[in-house]
Amino acid sequence: MNKPLIISLSGKAGSGKDTVASIIEEELSSSRFRTYSLAFADHLKYQLEELGWDGVKDTRGRAFLQELADTVKHYHGESYYATETVQEIKSFGDTPNTVFIITDTRYKYELEALREVGHVLAIYVKRDFESTLTPKQTSHSSENSISEESLDYVIENHDLAELRYSVKILLDIIGIKYLED
Repeated sequence: MNKPLIISLSGKAGSGKDTVASIIEEELSSSRFRTYSLAFADHLKYQLEELGWDGVKDTRGRAFLQELADTVKHYHGESYYATETVQEIKSFGDTPNTVFIITDTRYKYELEALREVGHVLAIYVKRDFESTLTPKQTSHSSENSISEESLDYVIENHDLAELRYSVKILLDIIGIKYLED
């Protein structure tokens, strides 16, 4: 089985990871690549929605996400959500010209799990801004486990126009548009 290309996005909450994923999808939409955006937290969010969460990642929503994730990982192991996401990637089988974009790689073990099933390009999205997280949320392991130094590339997010340009240049540098069969 051929391993797919997986673009893993890391960074603090609010740094622009979802925006970078959207730009990548937009850039690749005119190519023969199919893109699929996934998040390790997707399964967590589904669980919270079943419990009545409205999907808003405000202070309360972020606290719910962090607390439920910690509880589930305590009882089922830290790699529970990583395993779920990897299984989802594997469910696509050997699909040529497929790029998976993981929008929330926050732990080293998540990155390692992705590397077992695909060719991973690990990008850190860096943004200098005043966080809306509480001090407790800012100090949570999900905000501090992966540093930019441990990844392949850093994209700085100063404004949308510059972010678009940076993503486009990065895709050109890695030659993604030339990876087609």
